[in-house]
Amino acid sequence: MIQSTIKVLLVLAGFLPVDYAAALAAGKPATQPPVIVSTAFDADQNGMVISGHHFGSAVPIVRLGNQVLQVKSHTDNQAVVTLPPAIPSATYRLTVTTDGPRKLTSAPFSATVFSVADR
Repeated sequence: MIQSTIKVLLVLAGFLPVDYAAALAAGKPATQPPVIVSTAFDADQNGMVISGHHFGSAVPIVRLGNQVLQVKSHTDNQAVVTLPPAIPSATYRLTVTTDGPRKLTSAPFSATVFSVADR
């Protein structure tokens, strides 16, 4: 019974972000990693609203592809970011990383951005 419980825990840990899974395996208390649930593109403001959970109280680090985005405002459940000027329309890998003593990163989220020229 104990062996099957350990296997189940290891399988579940495989679906968690690396930092969070490592903290659980070491028996250390860990805060939950950010989770991105949805995004909304705002072409008029050249921005994006990212909704989710566990973004933290400090300003999170938001990456779209290889670029770090400017966070205009945030709460624990939402971040509003400015997109780079003239960003090409595409689907990008989006991540949110908490800032603080333990930096936890969300699983990648596919976010589609439309350039102003494509509207």
